[in-house]
Amino acid sequence: MTIYNSEVNDTTIAFNFSRLKNQIFHLLPCNEEGENWLKPLDTIILEVAGILSLFPENAKIFELLSKLEGLKVQGKEIEFQWFRRIIFECCSLAQVIENSFSSQERKNVIRNAQN
Repeated sequence: MTIYNSEVNDTTIAFNFSRLKNQIFHLLPCNEEGENWLKPLDTIILEVAGILSLFPENAKIFELLSKLEGLKVQGKEIEFQWFRRIIFECCSLAQVIENSFSSQERKNVIRNAQN
């Protein structure tokens, strides 16, 4: 249930976090190749912030947003090894969030089948 009291299919949310995980991972080659990784990071932060506003009780989404925002604050001054570590942590968090919504969907299917 979102803050708008509307139901969102858990599979849809899980898919979005799978997509976000891929976008986060793509920041690595952008940085390595000297491309601007801050602009795509801004887009990712915007989307995660929007999801967090819909599901404010989800601590993992807040943790993911905090790490992404930290990357933005550090900007291009961040050492590559630190950048790489945070990217992998963010990808892992996105996977945990994706899995949590996937497992909720499975529980809903089972519950509906029992009714």
